[in-house]
Amino acid sequence: MYDSHSKFFHASRAALLLPAVLFATALPACGDDGPGPDTDGGAPALDATLGDAGELNDGAARDGGADLGATVDGGDLGGCGDGLLEGDELCDGDTVDCTSLGTSYASGNATCRASCDGYDVSTCERGEPMLLEYVKPAERDARWLDAQCSETGAPFFFTVGLTGSDRWHIELAGGGFCSDTAISPCYGRPGSLTRDREVRGTGDDRMVVTPFDGERYGAVEAPLYPRSFSDANRVHLHYCSNDVWSGTRVDPLAIPGDAEGATTMPFRFAGRINVRATIEALQQRFGLDDANPELRVFVTGNSAGGFGTLLNVDQFAAALPNTAAAGRLHAMARAGAIAQGWGAVDAELAGDWSLVRTEDGAPTGTYLDELDDDLVQLFQSEFSAPCEAAHAADRSQCMYAGVATPFLTAPAPEGLGLNIAIVQNLADPFYANIHGMLVRTSGYDFVVPGGEAATTAYGDLLANQLDGLRWLYAPRHPLRFHGIPPHLPPEDTTVPSLRDLAETFVSSTDPAPFSYLDFGLFQLP
Repeated sequence: MYDSHSKFFHASRAALLLPAVLFATALPACGDDGPGPDTDGGAPALDATLGDAGELNDGAARDGGADLGATVDGGDLGGCGDGLLEGDELCDGDTVDCTSLGTSYASGNATCRASCDGYDVSTCERGEPMLLEYVKPAERDARWLDAQCSETGAPFFFTVGLTGSDRWHIELAGGGFCSDTAISPCYGRPGSLTRDREVRGTGDDRMVVTPFDGERYGAVEAPLYPRSFSDANRVHLHYCSNDVWSGTRVDPLAIPGDAEGATTMPFRFAGRINVRATIEALQQRFGLDDANPELRVFVTGNSAGGFGTLLNVDQFAAALPNTAAAGRLHAMARAGAIAQGWGAVDAELAGDWSLVRTEDGAPTGTYLDELDDDLVQLFQSEFSAPCEAAHAADRSQCMYAGVATPFLTAPAPEGLGLNIAIVQNLADPFYANIHGMLVRTSGYDFVVPGGEAATTAYGDLLANQLDGLRWLYAPRHPLRFHGIPPHLPPEDTTVPSLRDLAETFVSSTDPAPFSYLDFGLFQLP
């Protein structure tokens, strides 16, 4: 079905949805799908739990048990089953008390799986009430010491709520990015995006727990996520690396510590390492088992988390090869796609719609895609192997959804053959705000100083670059939504809701192509 304003195609009734990558600057630290208190880009129910020290379970904190029996040895070892940890082994031949793996467990013993890729926790008894467990990988196992936030001495953490399901919903939080320049400077970032904001002075803060209400969590997120994942284990990765989850810089770099450049501060960018540590910790301690034929994994994120979803799904596929090969790994990137070459288009428009300075709001004359090479070097970013091989001379190209996605979805040997969906509001007010097309007044309210032609042209440029992706959901939605709302405008009755598309996307091992791409004029009020 086509009309004069949009491109709408689906190959069968099995429709798909597509999340996009977020390259949000650190103007505001933004990562939400719509109005609300979740300024960190995370899942609403989880952030509601994280945000208040009074909600923690009486400061409950216990040691997660980093010493799990097997011994790390760098010598010439005999491999899995010899009782010695080596290479990528997450355990080797030992049995441990389940409570040493995590506070989520109340009793039982767990034996290392024959594959040495984690413990069999099927006999572990989960605690009552269910707990949302805070996990700092660097304090659980020496192999994850590099899983750190940007500030020195601040371990990265994620939260996990176990339901006993064979399904896993893994969410990467959003929050923009920062750099060593005056554009989105790192010294201006809030502490919640540079360090472990959960340190409460409660002593051993390796493992802080709070009751986890799976039913409430599902109800809060119901408009956005697949119905079939309502009982899934929930994992939320805290964003504190400021590199759209792409960096591998573990040695802190001295960057400007103030606007005058009079001081410096050590800063690291380890987002990609943090994702890998999360995957391995889930495998080692919490039952994420690639050998389970019923395992289904849904990875998603908004804004910087959308970038992170797209830029790290290859790591999930590498760690879960059976699940990926069977089509049971699905990734949905939301609000993370940005356009390339905007400067050339902008030159034909009236006005300067380049990046704005965070200090005074004046245009800089700089465009996001003019910063990508410097940012990739700053972050020491890494991308999927197929994309890096094809763009060896300009690896920063792999930061863009329109470039990176085909390498992820194409079958081998050209690509990884993964199920990837890109979801992008072509009229995203956050990106319009970054380019000075809109002005943020308070919260999620925007006023329009001009730039209607620029806003439309930018959306058209992005639409053309996303056109042709196999699973794409890109309406041109009215103001207020950084991301996609759970419903489309009432007049768009021919287009499935985002939630319906998400359900179809994750319900098939080989979802049929779906594309909704709105080229229609976006009339600002």
